[in-house]
Amino acid sequence: MHRNAILFLTAAALLAAACASKQVQVPPRIDLARYGTLGMVAFSSNGSGELSTLATRQFMAMVQAAQPGVPILELGERSRVLAALDHQELDPEAIRALGEKYGVDAVLVGELTTRSPKPSFSVNSLVESMRASADIEGVLSARLLQTRNGATIWTNAARGKQSVAHVNLAHGSLPRIGATDPDGAESRLVRSLVATLSADFRPSWRDE
Repeated sequence: MHRNAILFLTAAALLAAACASKQVQVPPRIDLARYGTLGMVAFSSNGSGELSTLATRQFMAMVQAAQPGVPILELGERSRVLAALDHQELDPEAIRALGEKYGVDAVLVGELTTRSPKPSFSVNSLVESMRASADIEGVLSARLLQTRNGATIWTNAARGKQSVAHVNLAHGSLPRIGATDPDGAESRLVRSLVATLSADFRPSWRDE
């Protein structure tokens, strides 16, 4: 009897697994192979140059990991690209000139905006606990532009924040205090933003 029960439960488990929904891979929203050779202008930033370099490198790495073999030509900082093109801004005319000069079919451009740690403070309704924190916030946006006519093919933006410090005070308990290196928090923020922003270039999964 015991053995029969085990066999019955095993068969039931296998049947349930067979009947369970299967997952199928969904192609990325943006197939970069359609657009030929891509140029990449280094992301601009209102913060340090290290952050813009990190955002650029991370974004390019994630895109090429998601779609191996996509040719990307690194064009350098926006100011240098514009100077080489003798333009003041990346308008459609400049994008067309960029394509002619560097032989790219589309170009990726982006901007990173970060804000210094923003403090917040909260107290519950019974004044039994208090919480104070400081978060660094950021927005990363990017566009993919055709060099044939300067038209935008894709655009997206990601917003996020990372905690730099926090203090929790509760009645009858010791205070809890935490702090992280601001530079480390900025790096984690940039990586998180890049992961979110590059999702359109990665395949996904759905139930069949």
